[in-house]
Amino acid sequence: IRKNVWYDPAPLPNIPGVDCIGRICDIGTKVAKQGLKKGDRVVALSRFLGGNARYVSVCADNIVKVPETVDAVQGVCLVRTYLTAYQCLHRAGNRKFKKGDSVLVIGGNGAVAQAVIQLA
Repeated sequence: IRKNVWYDPAPLPNIPGVDCIGRICDIGTKVAKQGLKKGDRVVALSRFLGGNARYVSVCADNIVKVPETVDAVQGVCLVRTYLTAYQCLHRAGNRKFKKGDSVLVIGGNGAVAQAVIQLA
């Protein structure tokens, strides 16, 4: 990262951290239509680094509401795993799964694969 030799170079200078949890302090006009509001506790997944900053600006598509009862560390870890699994099932390619379809999961003992199995 220091040499900016990364699979997807981040703009420099940058602040480390990709996943973050906190509260929404401000929103754009389109975000309100997605059911998010100021004060919501959320996990945000940023494309670039910067999750360790005091404030981050993240696309609403990369935000998930988190209940108050969920521990911050668990919330970040679960959301990353399950969002990856969800995207594998619903966003990658032009697949439309329906009840009764089969899904091949390779490496079913890993965290993301376990989430895919549970969501499928």
